[in-house]
Amino acid sequence: MRTNYPVPFEYWVMEGSSYEVGQFQGNAIKKHIASTRFLSKIPKEMDARTKNVVRDVLGLYKQFSPGLTEEIQGCADCLSISPDKLILYTL
Repeated sequence: MRTNYPVPFEYWVMEGSSYEVGQFQGNAIKKHIASTRFLSKIPKEMDARTKNVVRDVLGLYKQFSPGLTEEIQGCADCLSISPDKLILYTL
């Protein structure tokens, strides 16, 4: 059963290192209970196929947007989840 959680739109101007921008985003996500509830629905364990997809996506991020991996790490650290799960959330 699919559950929809409303998440309000906000506009931010962020400055700092990629990691700091990720932390800012993580803190913003924490403010919205619906967002954190959705993140908690991501499976705790990923099967081999999913791990490979996440690894491939991470490789593309590193190749085409070098600062993005640091941003993802900052956000993941703030949310106390692994960067892999945050990437999985975006797929």
